[in-house]
Amino acid sequence: MAERKRYICPVCGEWAATEDRFPICESCNNEDVIIVSKDEIREIQDRLKKMSCDEQKKYLIKEPHDELDKLGLMTSEYIRQKYVFNDPRFSKTKFNERERALRERVAYIDAHKKEEIAALREEVYGEPNPYRKVTCPTCGSTNTKKISGLSKAASVGLFGIFSQKVKHQFHCNNCGYEW
Repeated sequence: MAERKRYICPVCGEWAATEDRFPICESCNNEDVIIVSKDEIREIQDRLKKMSCDEQKKYLIKEPHDELDKLGLMTSEYIRQKYVFNDPRFSKTKFNERERALRERVAYIDAHKKEEIAALREEVYGEPNPYRKVTCPTCGSTNTKKISGLSKAASVGLFGIFSQKVKHQFHCNNCGYEW
């Protein structure tokens, strides 16, 4: 079984792990990545832990979620400052492209997690799902709304037993169809 290797890409700053025998940067396909040993990572983390809060701020580029996240952020930034930013192969363009792609990936994952959680809450607790898209069977539009109980009660109050809203659940804001 291959041992996981941690590497830093001197071109785009990608900090990742792989089991590949010959690691290649997953972000920019650079074949000349720098392998960082477990011992060196441990030494860096020990050094970071001994630093004062003011010294640590140099390696905190964003707000950490917790202490473990803080150590991970500081470690990756320390390694980037040591191996990447002063390397003649370093590309600001590729670095920014990688960071942008990472932010987009995180936003995409966060959005889908929220949708999955809302679907589970709807299934288990019967809570309304704000992410569910109801499509109109007539025109196919997703510009729909649920007909409220108050609206149904008002319709019964106006039209009595002849009210049609009572048997419908949704209204299409595009074509006006109710079903």
